[in-house]
Amino acid sequence: MASGEELPSQGRDAPAYQEFAASMMARMSYRQMSLAERGLLYTLRNECWVNRKMPSDPAKLARVLGYVVDDIRSTLPGVMEFFEVQGEELVCPELEKYRHYQDARRERMSEGGKKSADQRRRVKQHVEDETTSASTLHPPSNHPAPGLQALRQDQTSQNKSKPVSSEANIQDPWLQDYERASANDYAHASRGY
Repeated sequence: MASGEELPSQGRDAPAYQEFAASMMARMSYRQMSLAERGLLYTLRNECWVNRKMPSDPAKLARVLGYVVDDIRSTLPGVMEFFEVQGEELVCPELEKYRHYQDARRERMSEGGKKSADQRRRVKQHVEDETTSASTLHPPSNHPAPGLQALRQDQTSQNKSKPVSSEANIQDPWLQDYERASANDYAHASRGY
């Protein structure tokens, strides 16, 4: 996959919720539950994770879960500490908070990825723009700029530079002595004396 390409959204919730077994087992209310209540607790938590809510009416809940109504009626009160009744439905506030946390985290990661990709795209575009502008500094061949005509090897330049005497431009007597001494030292060293 090319860099900068965005992954398509799966359009799905997170497939799992994280839970530390020791944290649940340390709760006094969990430790006092019967085996049936513990089973119903985790059945309802898993259902609420997948479906977000379950019916609060024991008869409807028994029908959805595929259990006997009397078993649901007898065990449901023991697990209600972990659930909240909203209208005619049970929700698990703990799992909903976790779902919102995961969604917000995923959104932050997505925004960070988009910002990073945008930054890389801007840097790449800037480099490409500089490369393009550097390569277009030469005038187009059909419109030569005046004075920028290439010289053939058999031609000589008409604008020969004249050497400028450094002593003519120096006003300071100390600099004049220094320049003369430096020139003499160089001449002496280059002749090998």
